[in-house]
Order: sequence, then C-alpha cells, then structure tokens
Amino acid sequence: MIAYLSNEFPSEVESYVADEVEELRRQGLEILIASIRRPKNQRCNSSKLRAETLYFSSFNLWLALQAFLLLLHPV
Repeated sequence: MIAYLSNEFPSEVESYVADEVEELRRQGLEILIASIRRPKNQRCNSSKLRAETLYFSSFNLWLALQAFLLLLHPV
C-alpha cells in the first residue's frame, strides 16, 4: 500500500499526482489518498478521486488512526 498526503487534492497545479495515482492503481497497487483541504476549484478535478480521498477537514478519528498505523507498519 502507498499513502499520499497532500495539502490539497486533487489539485489543478499538481495534476501529475492524480495521473500517478491512477497509473499505480492500474498496476495493481492499493493507494490511500489523504488531504488537508478539499480542492478550491471542484469543476476541473476528478470527482472519483475526490470521493476516495480522506479529508482532514472532515476529520474522522478512526480513519486517521488507520492511516497512521498503515504508515508505521505498511502491509
């Protein structure tokens, strides 16, 4: 599993990150995406990736704990 932590995701400025996530998934890797903020411009970003992203602005303690444990002990 690979975890991405971003300041804002998906982002127009760093669109290559979304492309990288999609390519890694295509290769069969499990990807966890977490972001501090939701994207400001939601028209240009992938709604699929937004739906799969854990946003800390809508903090869920259980999901955050799972993400933290995955970073400490990758599968």
